[in-house]
Amino acid sequence: MMGFEWDALRVDEPVLVHAPGDPNGPPEAGTVSMVLMKRGRNEVGIRVGVAGTPERRVVWPLASAVHLSPLVDAATCWRCQP
Repeated sequence: MMGFEWDALRVDEPVLVHAPGDPNGPPEAGTVSMVLMKRGRNEVGIRVGVAGTPERRVVWPLASAVHLSPLVDAATCWRCQP
């Protein structure tokens, strides 16, 4: 995700996140739950599901691991490329 897109994210926006444990896996659906406004680059907390359970957790990924939803162009992401 580009820096200006990252800093424009707001609470309740849908996004797609690459899991930190599986960098080559497909992105999973998430929702922005927290935005910490900081000088330089914001920190964004994203609520995602826990595999195989109804639980949800908040992750704090880097902007390079997040896509806007719906995903428009997977070819621009090295993690999404086959």
